[in-house]
Amino acid sequence: MKKTWWKVPLYCIVASWVSFQLETILGRWTLVTLPDGSLTTDFTRWRVMEAVLLAAIVCVGGFLFFRRMTRKEIFSPPLFWLFLMWRLASSPLRCSRWPPSILVG
Repeated sequence: MKKTWWKVPLYCIVASWVSFQLETILGRWTLVTLPDGSLTTDFTRWRVMEAVLLAAIVCVGGFLFFRRMTRKEIFSPPLFWLFLMWRLASSPLRCSRWPPSILVG
């Protein structure tokens, strides 16, 4: 790899933060006033907003940032981090010092 291992995780972090901020701003579009005067969010509108944000983030990443990267360069860093998180999450389960009561739900 051409020292591009940092681009995918950095893009994922920035894109998730931007997506969260846009959801809080655009979430007002999903508010619905019920007949009794209370406010709630419309589930369908919320899902449509999330789908549009996801499509925009994927398009921006694919067309602007990851255009010249190979598939190996794109998928290697996330797979490494997923493997690392899986190993860290499952390590207490392999520890023999823990009592079984902790391991059961």
